[in-house]
Amino acid sequence: EISIAGPTYVAALADGAVTQFTVKPEDAGLPEHPFGQILGGAPEENTRKLRALLDGEQSPAMTAFRHAVMLNAAAALMLADKVSSLADGAALAGAALADGRAKATLQKLVEVSAAA
Repeated sequence: EISIAGPTYVAALADGAVTQFTVKPEDAGLPEHPFGQILGGAPEENTRKLRALLDGEQSPAMTAFRHAVMLNAAAALMLADKVSSLADGAALAGAALADGRAKATLQKLVEVSAAA
């Protein structure tokens, strides 16, 4: 997981060599947020926040949470070779949250999982 609250130290294995580097929210075009703004709560509260995020809520109270999801989705998109930069990945993730694609994808995953 990449932290929205500050730098994350990464050790990446590629072609048999380990490279160490630091990733910061700013690398994805996102600001840092204090850890307390994304700290989880009771399961019901966390569920409410996730549903609000997937429904496209962009209130100030959801900003840090949304940015944390965008940052980590950006890293996953880079690992999957879907984008060439964290900034591109964050933009794609933000658009998917805003237009409902992220919610639709999760719903499909739930349906497939339930059918298995």
